[in-house]
Amino acid sequence: MPEDLSTPNRLKLPALVHDLIPHGPAIRMVDQLTQVEDEESRSTFTVSADSPFVDEFGILDETAYIEMIAQSFAATHGYHLTPAERAEHRGLLIGVKDLVITGHACVGDRLEIIVRKVAKFGDFGVVDGDVKDQDGVLLATGQIKVWRPGEDSGKDVM
Repeated sequence: MPEDLSTPNRLKLPALVHDLIPHGPAIRMVDQLTQVEDEESRSTFTVSADSPFVDEFGILDETAYIEMIAQSFAATHGYHLTPAERAEHRGLLIGVKDLVITGHACVGDRLEIIVRKVAKFGDFGVVDGDVKDQDGVLLATGQIKVWRPGEDSGKDVM
């Protein structure tokens, strides 16, 4: 019997994020959603040479860490939606706070992104995020603020 994807939480993890977030392949900064819990989720991203965030030396630009945290949160949110809801899924990164860069990633590095829900106020959310390299070394940490239109519907997801 085929899996029923008309209800949320039916995706098996790890799950590719291409259907969970609205970002196209050129700017997608998350590959897989690997873990989803009540207040925290984990995603992965492998840095590729064709990324617009990679310089001529193969080093990932620091601004990519912000986008990884935001897209990881978007993927987690998408995971909780039905396929029909995912088609309408939109949001906007509206702020970054206390971003600390402690390392750099290069082409070929597999990164883990951990996001934690801090607060939700109507359509607005606050999320803490960390980006670690394949050895578990922290590369970046910070907090983002996001806006998701229509989120004040009572559906409180990570």
